[in-house]
Amino acid sequence: MCVLPPLLTLHVTTPSYWTIVAFFHLTFGSLAVCLQSMQLSISTV
Repeated sequence: MCVLPPLLTLHVTTPSYWTIVAFFHLTFGSLAVCLQSMQLSISTV
């Protein structure tokens, strides 16, 4: 975890910045879907 911030700041100036953006977008997107499905399962109970 401690290695991530320097890596991110290092990659911001490179084209791979967009791959990081896409990675985080996918990660948070899947998290949101997971939370939504959990809410749905809770509401159905």
